[in-house]
Amino acid sequence: MTITNHHGPQAHLVDDLAAETAPADVAIIAMAGRFPGAGSVDELWTMLCEGRSGIRTLTAHEARAAGAGDKAHHPSYVPRAAPLDGHDQFDARFFGIPAHEATLMDPQQRVFLETAWQALQESGHGGHTDTLRIGVFASTTTSSYLLGPLRRAGAWGDGEMSHPVLMGNDKDFLCSRVSYALGLTGPSVVVQSACSGSLTAVHVARQALLAGECDLAIVGGVSISLPHESGYVHQEGGILSEDGHCRVFDAAATGTVKGNGVAVVVLRPLDAAVADQDLVHAILAGSAINNDGSRRAGYAAPGVAGQSAVIRDALASSGVPASQISYVEAHGTGTRIGDPIEMQALAQAHAADGTGPEHCWIGSVKSAVGHLDAAAGVTGLIKAALVLREQIVPVQVGFDSPNPLIRLDEGPYVVSRATQRPAEPVAAAAVSSFGLGGANAHAVLLRADPARRREVPDDEYWLLLSAQDDEALRARAGDLAELLEKAPTTRLDDLSLTLLGGPHHARRAPVRGRTLDGLREDLRRVRAGEARPDDEEVPVQVARWSAGGAVPVDCLGDLVVARRTVVPHHPLRRTRHWLDAAPDEGHGHDSAGFDLGARSAPAQASDAVLHAVRTELPGVQPELDDSLVALGVDSLSAIGILSRIRDELGVELGFDVLMTATTLSDVVTLCEERAPAVVPVDVPAAASATVRAAPARIADRITTLRAGTGGEHLFLVHPAGGTTLCYLGLAAALPARTTVHGLAYASTWAGTRPSMRELAASYVEAVRHVQPHGPYVLGGYSFGGNAAVEMAVQLEAAGERVERILLIDSHVPLAYVAGTCTDEDYRDAFPDLLRRLFTELEDQPDPVPGPVRSMIEEMAAGAGLGWNSTMVDQLEQFYEIWIDNHSALKGWFPDRRTAAPLVVLEAEEPEPPAVLDLLGITEHPASAWSAHTSAEVEVRPVPGDHYSLLRDPRHAARLTDEVIRGLRL
Repeated sequence: MTITNHHGPQAHLVDDLAAETAPADVAIIAMAGRFPGAGSVDELWTMLCEGRSGIRTLTAHEARAAGAGDKAHHPSYVPRAAPLDGHDQFDARFFGIPAHEATLMDPQQRVFLETAWQALQESGHGGHTDTLRIGVFASTTTSSYLLGPLRRAGAWGDGEMSHPVLMGNDKDFLCSRVSYALGLTGPSVVVQSACSGSLTAVHVARQALLAGECDLAIVGGVSISLPHESGYVHQEGGILSEDGHCRVFDAAATGTVKGNGVAVVVLRPLDAAVADQDLVHAILAGSAINNDGSRRAGYAAPGVAGQSAVIRDALASSGVPASQISYVEAHGTGTRIGDPIEMQALAQAHAADGTGPEHCWIGSVKSAVGHLDAAAGVTGLIKAALVLREQIVPVQVGFDSPNPLIRLDEGPYVVSRATQRPAEPVAAAAVSSFGLGGANAHAVLLRADPARRREVPDDEYWLLLSAQDDEALRARAGDLAELLEKAPTTRLDDLSLTLLGGPHHARRAPVRGRTLDGLREDLRRVRAGEARPDDEEVPVQVARWSAGGAVPVDCLGDLVVARRTVVPHHPLRRTRHWLDAAPDEGHGHDSAGFDLGARSAPAQASDAVLHAVRTELPGVQPELDDSLVALGVDSLSAIGILSRIRDELGVELGFDVLMTATTLSDVVTLCEERAPAVVPVDVPAAASATVRAAPARIADRITTLRAGTGGEHLFLVHPAGGTTLCYLGLAAALPARTTVHGLAYASTWAGTRPSMRELAASYVEAVRHVQPHGPYVLGGYSFGGNAAVEMAVQLEAAGERVERILLIDSHVPLAYVAGTCTDEDYRDAFPDLLRRLFTELEDQPDPVPGPVRSMIEEMAAGAGLGWNSTMVDQLEQFYEIWIDNHSALKGWFPDRRTAAPLVVLEAEEPEPPAVLDLLGITEHPASAWSAHTSAEVEVRPVPGDHYSLLRDPRHAARLTDEVIRGLRL
């Protein structure tokens, strides 16, 4: 049986119900979430009704890519997981969070922020944050992103944790992050009680609402564990299932499966919800929390007495007799002992007043989505609310025959074997959530009766669409037109009331009409870009509408019958924000380019100030004339900036002095007035260090490609492949007076994954062996250009001058920031690289996935090439060097700007998008290099694409000419 809900005419609404319920009643006015196998609450309901599960079997590739490692070979390994799609994606720009900062945030914070925002929009009160006190109450799991990817990438270690890492991953900041991002002024409370955390948060939020501490409450939980799709090793007697299935109440139950997801509800006192025309999904009539104490077998064991007591307390607070409970969403973990203990406690509690239910359905959502830990309680609450709203009991996934210890045949409790509409209405339901350690929570829900609605008055209605930009506005118009197509009985007055309630963004498109057909046509025109936003002025009265305000009838029709409804919200354009590259040991740099460890002191106060701002405000590229306010300097970041200025310059600035300065130039002036001249750091000592894992002789790193007749030197760094052979033709064509040197990647370094700073320091040592002092002219193709920039930064810090830097089709550092490449990605991209390096392989299809050596041999054999084992050995080594250098790019971002002018030779033909995507590279214009130099950037187009511009002899003359002109040779 398939049930699809579009929040259309079947959605239940409250009509004059406040007078019939207790003053302690609270309404659930919005629900949102993302779950394994379901990207929304509607999709979850459809999945449950169809009896599908989001727990799935992992492929060997998925488990390997997720880091299953040795455990995949364990005899008790279970390749099953309940992953959350898109857990690494986030729309940082929409929420005003710098991309670098977003990359350091626990995905739980990011996903919860998006879902809390969505729930608030669906409540119809997203535009009322200035008139309603909205609180946030939620629970989260320990950040495995902090303990895993961030730690491996060197974002923190034995030293002090940076503020962006701390605030992005500590549980304490989950709710306040939402309050700040959405402008909410009610309480922000993180509630932690293990698995029962989010249902406990519901109880705390209910108490706050009834006490008048807030007008509206966003309540939920989130749990995302890493590695995300690696499976697990079953342990006898443990909580995890032996076969990877969660069979709640079933005789074959052996445990649960860890799920990943987020669930959020919006709560409001029922009388206020009714008065304000809110959509009410269900009524929270009562709740209670307690602890088992020591009345159980052990600290991790559940207790019958505590669970029974919390159920009785919740019923008492609701005023609902146990005999009226027709459905219970159980905690239900699918363990052999846990389920029977829970059912024993439930039966005792219901029988306590002598009138337990005659017939009561029981179920558990964990069979379909796994154990969502901190998000489990609210997920169960959402399912129970849907049962009440839709009057349908879904089939219990994984249930075949009852656990004999539960004795279902002896009591009133029934597990649904098929999705069905009960013969008797489900008027009241209950939800249990029991946390490890004995922290129990229980809630009682009532059905919100369908409202008795009058016909929609014949009138002209305004719909006000808004978005941050035109593209999002067009997308939103298309989404609304699609909704009206699927739900043709949607009421115009409901739509108008909801959309005019905001929130309102910068780009707006007012649409008005008397019929859905007319509105759909206007919406399609907006979607197609035919109707320019703001063509029509919105009536002043409509634009100023807010909750509780008077709305003219000529703008909204007869509001006596209008109710809020759910409409498509602003589209989120998510991109990947993740940190999973190998760390740069000894430098404390992560793969997003953040410098989280010690830095070399800059040579000037201006550099120190800019450096401090960049470090404390990740993602910001400050200029000296920028104002502190515009940069977003607040009290917390100001403290960090002051500390870094003190460490690097020895200047003590008072907090009040910094906060009263207008621009960064003012801060620089204060530094210069209060301190002696800054002594340049002696980088030659650092430059004399070689790569940590396998030192190489200077002769292995630098060679003369063409000896010149004059005293001019040009140093060219190798591309990602490691060799400098690609420069031979160019070197021969340059003016005879110039000596051209090539800096190569030593073969002994292959597979050691050195950092960009380590490589550049080694190359600086080699360059100064040839030319002890500047001015220097540096350059390189692709990776080599980036390395040349880092070399310039190090040379300038040592007091040397770099005259000019040549970048031959080099991506800006930001192109690699937060991008991710797995071993599988590199293997997938390598055949294409081989085809571009060897013309004989151009027509060869992708080889069968496998070891790199076998892929090389297969492609060579297909092309009829007689490559011997030595050639294959060299290409295997080339593959490792290519990954070494690409990984170095992923972990690098320049400490500061170079003072040297940049000459950028940009290929006229673009790189293949598929290859860029595999390698985690995002394209940026060549002009973006201006962020990394205080001098000029000169962009010169050259023929060919990224691979052919140096290789194709047809491009040689033009390329040489541009190099000569750009470098003034």
